[in-house]
Amino acid sequence: MWLNIFPPLLIIGTLLSIPAYVSPYINLYSVGKKHRRIYNTDMEKLGLARDLTLNQEEWKLNGLEVISD
Repeated sequence: MWLNIFPPLLIIGTLLSIPAYVSPYINLYSVGKKHRRIYNTDMEKLGLARDLTLNQEEWKLNGLEVISD
């Protein structure tokens, strides 16, 4: 009886995971990059400069572990 939950769980899990895999390609088509960031303010430009300094990748999120002592 509890096995009846697996098909709806798979359907819901699949439908929830689709945007995570499709949105980078929609952004690539519409914006030209796989990520969508807007660099209008000085603070956002400073954040981009920090990301490029820490790990040379502007799209990857940085945590405290990438900052050297």
